[in-house]
Amino acid sequence: MATGTVTADVLEEPQTVEKTRDGWTATRSFLCSNISGAETNAVAYRACGLTGVPVYGTAHPTMTALVLVRLSAKAIDTDKVRITCNYAQWQNEQQTPDSSQAPMIEAAASVAEVDTNFDYYGELLKVTYNSKEQTGVVKKLVPHPVLRMRRLEPAGTDIIGLICSFVGFVNASSWHNYPAGTWLCRDIQATLTNDGALQMTYEFQYNEANWNSVTVAYQDENGRVPNDAVIGNGLKNFAIYPTTNFYGLNL
Repeated sequence: MATGTVTADVLEEPQTVEKTRDGWTATRSFLCSNISGAETNAVAYRACGLTGVPVYGTAHPTMTALVLVRLSAKAIDTDKVRITCNYAQWQNEQQTPDSSQAPMIEAAASVAEVDTNFDYYGELLKVTYNSKEQTGVVKKLVPHPVLRMRRLEPAGTDIIGLICSFVGFVNASSWHNYPAGTWLCRDIQATLTNDGALQMTYEFQYNEANWNSVTVAYQDENGRVPNDAVIGNGLKNFAIYPTTNFYGLNL
């Protein structure tokens, strides 16, 4: 084992802390010198094992919520090495897998183009010319908010069972303060961590008009909807997606 002198928190090098959306980060610098038994092509590697150099995964000496997530070493002489240590909030490693914990939530949105023969108030698109009526279809951009929920769960979670029971289903009752039928479960993913836990990601897409409120209209030979079409005569609503209790996910 190599020996040498380790000087911590060298003032000539950056000693920084930073706050980002992911939490706090910190940087420390070390100068290792007089490294014994070091060959030129291995001096940086040997310096990383010197007493006084932090070990990967250990806590910052003062900001104890941060752990060492990256250590880099650069040889600046045959027996001298500069080491930079990066600390961050390593949530996945510190978290105990628990499917009852509140998930981390991310939100995004996109728009999709759809055809509609109704206006904003639900009225059939109908125009009159010299006492003649005609219906029409227009393009509409509809916003589709998406929620992604992440949580560390025990490895025994039944992934296939979750996928078969929820992906492609809509909420059967009010969920997260929104009415039944407005949330569609689009995706469930699981990644096995080094600790044997599962990093779960659940994705849901919102539809204000309700995923199961699909109206199909009768069209004549010219592709027009009859002017007097109403629900039950010329118009019919259909439920396209199966429903389930989203509270079963405990999200």
